Amino acid sequence: MNKEEKVFPQYQDYCIGNLPQTVFALLNLPYSQPIIPLSSFPQKKYRHIIVVLIDALGFSSFKKHRRQFRFLTSQGMVTPITSLFPSTTAAVITTLKTGLLPKKHGLFEWTLYLPQIGQTIKTLPFTYEKSHQSDKLLEDGYSPALLLNKPTIFQELAKEDIPLSLIHISEPTRPLYISYAVFCLK
Repeated sequence: MNKEEKVFPQYQDYCIGNLPQTVFALLNLPYSQPIIPLSSFPQKKYRHIIVVLIDALGFSSFKKHRRQFRFLTSQGMVTPITSLFPSTTAAVITTLKTGLLPKKHGLFEWTLYLPQIGQTIKTLPFTYEKSHQSDKLLEDGYSPALLLNKPTIFQELAKEDIPLSLIHISEPTRPLYISYAVFCLK
C-alpha cells in the first residue's frame, strides 16, 4: 500500500469491530451480524481462541516485519482486518471488550472530560489526566459505569460458562499505559 492509499473500515466483514461476535461464532455461541467471514478460518471445532492485538501495528508493518512474529504465524493464523472509526486505542479496546462500535459505547479517545468529576480523565487507565496510577478514580470512589454502563463480552461468555483470561501487557517504553492486550479463551 502506498502512502496515498486510504483504508476505510470494512464494517460489513473484515473489521476489528466484528471480532467479538466472530469469537462467539467460532465457539458456536449465539452471535449477531456482522462477523468476519468464517471461511477466513480453518473449519474445525474451536476449544481455544487467542486474540493478540498489537496497538498501532498495521498490516503493512506486520508484513514487513513478519519474521519477528513467527511465534504467532507458526501455530496460528493471521487475518488482515481494518480498524474502525475513530481508530484510537480507547475506541478499539472498548469495542473489543463490549462488541459495540464507538457510536454505541461512546468512548472515542484516551482523554475525556467528565462533568461528574469536573475534570479531564484518561479513559482506559481510569485515572486523572495528570496521574500515572491506573484505577485512581476507582480508588477515589468513582464507578467505571461513568464511562461505560454496558455489558461486556466477558459477562456474556461467563453466562455460557466459558472461562476467559485477559492479559494486558504494557509496552516497555511506556510501562504505565496499556499499549497492547492479549485475550485468551480457555
